[in-house]
Amino acid sequence: LRFAALLMGLGFTEESARYYQELDVTGALTVDHTLNYAEVLSEQGKHRDAMGHVESVLGREPLNLRANVLRGALHTAMGEFGKADDDLRKALRVNSESPLAYYRLGLNELAQERVPAATEYLSKAVTLAPDDTKIRFALAKALTAIGGVENRRLALSQYSFIVKDY
Repeated sequence: LRFAALLMGLGFTEESARYYQELDVTGALTVDHTLNYAEVLSEQGKHRDAMGHVESVLGREPLNLRANVLRGALHTAMGEFGKADDDLRKALRVNSESPLAYYRLGLNELAQERVPAATEYLSKAVTLAPDDTKIRFALAKALTAIGGVENRRLALSQYSFIVKDY
């Protein structure tokens, strides 16, 4: 299991998926590893397969925060924005301080070109997870898309934070 997770972390999604699949057949996957497998499948563009694994977790644990957020992300990837919004709001009912849920809500809004709403969610996510450069990058892109001097200045401050982090 650790090897599959290591491969996933290193970006070797094909190899990671193969190991997770073998472990899945044997029934050796925990809830977390099942969600890891779903993330790997999603990265490969196999959103429906990933959704099946997420649904299996939610069938056992309907209030699993990570599974609800991942289902929302998968719905966004499949262009099912309303379903994504429902899942992500459910995740926020589980944990109203989840930076990942706010981040994914922001990305869902960006995918629909609703940039002001995306900026609100991404700003909240940055407040909750100020060291997360992935969230800051998404916020900077949203601020840049809105335009204007002040928003570009705010975007630059996000990019500056990211650069300092490296």
